[in-house]
Amino acid sequence: MEQFLYPQVGANKLADIVKTALANAEVHLIKDNISLTAATVLADLTAIEADYDGYAAKTVTAWIGTYEDPAGGASIRSGELDFTYVPAVPPVVDTNNIYGFWVETAAGVLIVAATFGTPVPVGVGHTLFPLTVVLNYGRAA
Repeated sequence: MEQFLYPQVGANKLADIVKTALANAEVHLIKDNISLTAATVLADLTAIEADYDGYAAKTVTAWIGTYEDPAGGASIRSGELDFTYVPAVPPVVDTNNIYGFWVETAAGVLIVAATFGTPVPVGVGHTLFPLTVVLNYGRAA
């Protein structure tokens, strides 16, 4: 196969389909380093889910978009999700280093996982971690 391309109309349609399918999806944070592979399963991620004081996964009721992404293809985005440290009394888990995130459907199906180049501390001294998830379809490699 010499060429393979999603034309913009196809990329837009795929993003629309995913946007509908991911209504009420949840975004979770990862607190340990992990090498993601095609064999990664939800249990691998839930075992290392963040647990700092006040942590809770965030629900994306409706994704924003579909829009033609300046980098190519079509994208949808979660909007800003604010993960906040709220100290318990007495403190239980003061801090986590956040290595990445995953998105699962409302029915609990793992859709995507990602890691960051550098972990982000959340906890005492770093009380807010804002995250926007962007999912792209059709960007040329």
